Amino acid sequence: PTVVVTLLAPMLALLLGGVVRLFRPGLAIPYGPFLALAAVIVMFCWRAIWMMEVSFVPAAERTRDTTFALRRFFGDPVGMLIVFGLAGGLFVVILGLLRFYRGGASS
Repeated sequence: PTVVVTLLAPMLALLLGGVVRLFRPGLAIPYGPFLALAAVIVMFCWRAIWMMEVSFVPAAERTRDTTFALRRFFGDPVGMLIVFGLAGGLFVVILGLLRFYRGGASS
């Protein structure tokens, strides 16, 4: 559930923060309330979130391979290794870009 909260909080921040920015352009919006809101949503809706299945094809053609389920995603060790590898690689790329932006490798 912690991973789901971590993924849900930025989506809530973009959605609700965008609405707030439309009406109050200069207002600084803290991130903590969005983490708390995501935690409350996951606390009360965990079973529905865990059991949810999203299909990308018409109902007649649905199979296990064409339906995304969070429980199968987190239960696949190879998939998790790929996700963590991609996340680590992107993290290194972002840190390199930040170093380049701040003045290069010499500083």
